[in-house]
Formats: sequence, C-alpha cells, structure tokens
Amino acid sequence: MNEIESINSSFYVRMQGDAMLDAGINDNDLLTITTGVGAVEGDIVLAMIDYDLVIRRFFMHKGKAVLMADNVNYPAIVIGEHEPFEICGVVQHLD
Repeated sequence: MNEIESINSSFYVRMQGDAMLDAGINDNDLLTITTGVGAVEGDIVLAMIDYDLVIRRFFMHKGKAVLMADNVNYPAIVIGEHEPFEICGVVQHLD
C-alpha cells in the first residue's frame, strides 16, 4: 500500500492566561486539541514557537504564518523564515 493515512487523535490542554479572552477562552479552561487535521485560516490552534506552546488564531499573510490573540493587549506573532514553528493541533472544543 502506497497510501499514507492521517491518524486523528485528541488530547486536552488547560489554557493559561487571557490571550484568547474575546474568543470565549478563559484562563484555566480545558481545551480539546485534535491532531491530524489541517489548520485553515481563522482556526484556533495550539502552536509551538521556538519550543514555547501558545493558543492563538492562525492566519497566513504574505507567505508567513501569523498567530493572533483574541485580546487587543497581545501583539500578533509573525513567524520568521527560520524560526522553529509547528501547529500541534486545532482547538475543537471548549469546556
């Protein structure tokens, strides 16, 4: 078989901070993260940037990934060309 199957799995993370407050995600909320699904613009994602984890809204601008908080007190994070970056999963559910 030459096909590669995508394996979806889920795990939970606890939100720390108020960066996503305007999206209804509060400090200490439990989030369900799904892996194996592609993130599309506007999705809220768990991302690793230079080995730090963040929950932000994902966009592309001029060929660069941009992570936006849903709180005006936080600046956009524009991912540099050689900066370690990975989308670990997409937020699927809030508790």
